[in-house]
Amino acid sequence: MPHPVLAQIEHINQAIREGDKVLYASVYSEDVLFTFSENGKLYPRDQLLKNVKPAPNFRPMNDEFLVHDYGHTVVVNFRSRIHEELDARRVTMTFIEQNGGWRAVAAHSTSITE
Repeated sequence: MPHPVLAQIEHINQAIREGDKVLYASVYSEDVLFTFSENGKLYPRDQLLKNVKPAPNFRPMNDEFLVHDYGHTVVVNFRSRIHEELDARRVTMTFIEQNGGWRAVAAHSTSITE
């Protein structure tokens, strides 16, 4: 049976498709920080939310999931491709049990170079 944290990753994708900032915010803790390797900048939750706009065709292909469950903390690593022709990305997300559910507290995304 898949870990419940994986449903949160699908909620992120759904929120982006629908432009649903409430759903998107529900996945992230108030103090989450997301880092992208391209610029090394830290993006807090409010900045992430500013970029949520409806994207009906957003259907990333996520695979190669590795889930490490440490009780109240889960680290998930996976490969994500937005389109077949674009470079894949390696994403690592850390979730904690918070407010009755799993919330991301940290995330990092980097391009995979072959």
